[in-house]
Order: sequence, then C-alpha cells, then structure tokens
Amino acid sequence: MKKIILLILISLTLSGCNTNYKSLNDIAIVSSIIVDKKDDKYVTYIELYKEEKSENKSKKVAYFVEGKGSNLKDALDNASLSISKNLYFVHTNAVIFSKDVVNEDLEYLLNYFEKSIQLNTNYFILVTDDAEELQKTKDEDNPILGEKVRGIITYSNNSGATTKYDFLQKLYNYVNPYIDITLNKISVKDKKLTIDEAYYFNKQKIVGSLNEDEIKLINIISDTNNQIFLNFIYEDCPYVLKIEQNKTSYKFDDNKIKLKIDIKANLDSVGTNMDLKKIKTIEDLNKHSSNSIKENIVKLINKLKKDKSDILGINDYIYRKFGTLKYNFYDNDIDIDVNLEITKKGLILNTIGGEHGEK
Repeated sequence: MKKIILLILISLTLSGCNTNYKSLNDIAIVSSIIVDKKDDKYVTYIELYKEEKSENKSKKVAYFVEGKGSNLKDALDNASLSISKNLYFVHTNAVIFSKDVVNEDLEYLLNYFEKSIQLNTNYFILVTDDAEELQKTKDEDNPILGEKVRGIITYSNNSGATTKYDFLQKLYNYVNPYIDITLNKISVKDKKLTIDEAYYFNKQKIVGSLNEDEIKLINIISDTNNQIFLNFIYEDCPYVLKIEQNKTSYKFDDNKIKLKIDIKANLDSVGTNMDLKKIKTIEDLNKHSSNSIKENIVKLINKLKKDKSDILGINDYIYRKFGTLKYNFYDNDIDIDVNLEITKKGLILNTIGGEHGEK
C-alpha cells in the first residue's frame, strides 16, 4: 500500500513540474541591469552569467548584452534579441541608473521596474556617473557585478558606509511626500568596484552627495542596525569605535526639534601612545567622541536643510505624531544631543594589555 501511495505522489510531482518546466539551457540568468540614456534613447546593459567547466572545475562567467530603444521596454527587449534564450530576472541583484537618466526620468524608471518586470523585491538600486566604464570593469574578487554589489551592501564588512534599503523601501520613501530618498553611488576606483558615496534627492532630483562619513551619520541617526566604525583623533592619537547600539529619540518644545542620540560603542583599535590604564582616558574619549559626532551631525543637517532634502524622514515623523507639520525640518531650529559611552572597558583594556582601574 505504501508503495502505491509513493508512486502516486511521484507521478503527481512529476506532472506538476512538467507543466511549468523550462530547461536551464533555455534561460539566461540576469544578475544586474544598467540603464543609461544617449541621444534621447534608452540604452540598457543586461548582465548575464553562466557556469563554465574546465579540467573538472567550474566557475561563473559574466557578460553583458546591450540594447537601445525609444522607451525602456524596447531597450530591454532589443538587448535580449542578441541571445536565443529567455531572460530570467528573479535573481537580479542590482539595477543601476546613470546619473543623467535618474535626473530626467526617475519616476518613470521606478514605475516601470515596479510594474513591468518580474523581479524579486530585495534588489538594490544604485546610481553611476559612468555606465559604460561600469559594465566594462571586471572586479577580480567577484567578476559578476550584481553579486559584487549585493556583497558590498549586505554581506561584507563595509563599516556602515552604505544605505541598505532595498527597492520596496526606496519606493515607499519615494512616494511619501515627507521623506526624500538616497541612492548609493557605485563607481570604479583603482580598477575596483566601490560603493562608498551616495546621492540624496529633493523629490525627483539629485541635489547633493554624501561621503562615507556622512552616510555613517545618517545610519546612526536613522537607527540603522549595521556595523558602523567611526574614526577619531584625540590629542594626536587615532582610535576607532565600533558602534554596538544606537537610539534616536525626538522632543518638540520652544519651537525647536530636539534629537537625542544615545550610542554604546567598543574600542576597535587605538594608537600606541594612548594611556588606557586610566579611567579618565575613557571618560575623555566618551566626551570627545560625543562632541565630534554632534559637531558633524550639525554640519550634515545644515547641509540637508540648505538643499531642502529630508532624507532623515523627520517631517514624516512629525506628521505621524501630530497629524500635521506642526514643526518642520526646514524651518525650525534643531538641537542635537549626543551621548556616547564606551562599554566593556575591562575586556577591551585587558585585550590591549592595560588594567582598568587607575584614575
């Protein structure tokens, strides 16, 4: 009886697979898509990859197919004409827009990829200043551009210097009138694919860029839970803090918006000429780090207010709290209070070679 049931289940499974089955030889797996615009025509570079075997070894090999068209659909369709396979978009890791096409057609681009292509929902959107250079560069660490992007943003230790929102979060922020978006910038530096900057927007237009340190501050203010390493110099001695916990809270009074940021951090590395045996040294580092972060956040917020870009979503928080913009990110003064505490002192000092106890 058990054999009969097993045979029935096997036959049902096989018949179900056959109705939707496509040979792997008939599909081309897409890892990334680059979109540019030249002479009023869209240019798309679709990155495909395959397994190549030689001497009992296999490796992934990536290549791009190019297409042009008066609209995005035609450009993508024309790119696929150069291969005799069906494009498989579900494993797409990244969609990369040139800076020019973003400033011209951001809404159209987002709408098209949201409605017209069967992609997964956790791919990343980025911006590049040079689409041609990007698709010609082969990174030795990982020759597949899409996988390289996902590795940098998601898996590798990038020190908190990227924004981690996927497509759905970007789309939510884009349609929200009280939040402006950021997009990671991907570039080629020393023949390496690099993501350590970001563009920020006022509605649909790029209005400025963020460097690596500014992105880290954005992640701290936004309570983004990823590894963030901050570099400091105290009395000519460098040290690095690893942020373990951070929390931002808001208060509103005296016609001011008040941000309180509590941070717990560990010493990741420190210069040899710093005396960590003294408790006062740790206390001084707490104060110095807090003041440095506060000073840089004030500069960053003034920069964003000047460009009318609320990428922090402060107006969204105000609207949800009060039901109206009783306070406004652009118009009201913003007070910053940063309280950083270096934790696990004994463990850190013993590891470095000191003893926690001296004043």
